[in-house]
Amino acid sequence: MKKLLTAVLVLSMLLGLCFVPSVSAATLKEITLFETDFENDTVGEAPAALAPYGNAIADNATVYAEADGNKYADTLGKGARKRFRMLFNEAVSSGTVVAEFDLNTTGGAVALGMVYKSKPTEYLKWPFYVTNGIKDYAVKGFTATGGNPPGTEVTGKTVTFTKDGSSDNLTFKVNQWQHYKVIFDFDNQTVTAYIDNEKSNTIGGYEYFGKTNDAIAGLAFYCSEPDAETYKPSNKFDNIKVYTGYGNYLIDKDYEDGNVGTGNASNVKVIDSPEALNINSKILSFEQTGAKARYPLSRALKNETFYIEFDVRAGHGGLGVALLSKTDPTTSYSKYIFSSGTLASNPKLGLKAYTEYGSGMSTHPSGNAGSQTYIKGYRASGATTDMKLTAGETAWNHVKIEVDLANARIRVTLDGVVSDYIEGFTYLKDVDVAHICFHCSNKLSTTEEAQKNYIDNLKVYTIADKVYNVGIKDFTPSAYTAGTKIEVNYDFTVTDLSSKDVELIVASYNGGELCEVNIEKIENVNTSGTKKASLTLTKDCDEIRAFAWENGTLVPLAEHVSKTNNK
Repeated sequence: MKKLLTAVLVLSMLLGLCFVPSVSAATLKEITLFETDFENDTVGEAPAALAPYGNAIADNATVYAEADGNKYADTLGKGARKRFRMLFNEAVSSGTVVAEFDLNTTGGAVALGMVYKSKPTEYLKWPFYVTNGIKDYAVKGFTATGGNPPGTEVTGKTVTFTKDGSSDNLTFKVNQWQHYKVIFDFDNQTVTAYIDNEKSNTIGGYEYFGKTNDAIAGLAFYCSEPDAETYKPSNKFDNIKVYTGYGNYLIDKDYEDGNVGTGNASNVKVIDSPEALNINSKILSFEQTGAKARYPLSRALKNETFYIEFDVRAGHGGLGVALLSKTDPTTSYSKYIFSSGTLASNPKLGLKAYTEYGSGMSTHPSGNAGSQTYIKGYRASGATTDMKLTAGETAWNHVKIEVDLANARIRVTLDGVVSDYIEGFTYLKDVDVAHICFHCSNKLSTTEEAQKNYIDNLKVYTIADKVYNVGIKDFTPSAYTAGTKIEVNYDFTVTDLSSKDVELIVASYNGGELCEVNIEKIENVNTSGTKKASLTLTKDCDEIRAFAWENGTLVPLAEHVSKTNNK
């Protein structure tokens, strides 16, 4: 009875009727390297998200819409071979990268490959592909570099994916949408795949990725269609997402809701991106000199490492990023860990940081007192090139700022290029960081478009440890009457080598009110697979919800799943 009352209290107070997280809690989610669903693209044109990353992308894919309005990219009628890339915000050489996408193919081959940072247009690495050219609908891959599938197999290095725990081939279907998930483990040089949640055995021996190879700058799709002139099969893609690791997000803002969403702002607003900027989304615009936007974090940070990421189109004026502690005045921004400088600075739009502040110290972007410049690479390697943003009215840069509070040091990754650490930030030692702030100090007339600064896709997060990817599968039966046993399958993918305790929760509701609940505690989960939880109803209800939590932390490991009675 105590267990039931505790569960009811927790579910009622914390998960509520629709699971709205507390504003003080971080959101656990993937750290995304690339993502597009084509919904912001124009039907009949090339996919905008892929346009910067492919060779003659207009010849490779076109955006279409289904009857329900959902948009997707299709290679229909685009020739015998097509390739397009998905470049990351930051190159990857270790850890795990996961690619998820929906695919509906009618014929030929569709491959998922890799491109190196040093050779981003070379396509010879295809660790995973599907082909029905020989009518067995098998899933294969090349563990060494070679030709293009399926016509040119790499002798002794072409592998076939089999089902987890079986020697049967993992297969795919044609003429219908299926969800694919491909997991690349760079440290162990292995690949594991899922098709509609059916898992493959892990394939090892991949020679061309891992710490001894060049970093991977992105993934690529390759489509080969036989006899394209008379037989014009299509390869439909949707909901492409590539991510690595997991983060506890304290801020995650893409401005698509039209809200500035800050604790304090002046002379900033959300606008529809001007056509000249070549993106289809809403962005935050800094309109005048002195424009500011302050974002409170969902919790204060102390003696830990966190990351600030955003896309920026830099104007002629300087754009600064400052940190405020709990006790700092919220209207005075002076602790600038990042400054883009101005067109009058040397280098133009150069990146620097102010390690000190106060009397005698210049502040962003007026001078150099107390500032240091971010340098490409590491000084130990002899690199001396100053980092700078790209000038131009249509030029976007992706900025990632790593803030190491414990060591009072910061480094920047600019479009995948990592700087040396800048050390000695006097105001980062033993403080509680509670806000991040953007400040625009334009030096030109506010009537000139070129001087404006824009940002998009703002994220602040810490790296989560001991994380599991938990997918809640569908559950049965569908009629929720007293005496019915409800069973839920939970699909676990372990993303590190640590074990942890989790709680699998099944709850029944009637008219939106919680009726009863069962919590299954699973101790020391350290392997991938499926776990079950069940609830035998003692009364009729109209809805079942399933949750997965990390034991004792109230942190959700998956979005909850709800199913209503359809009797």
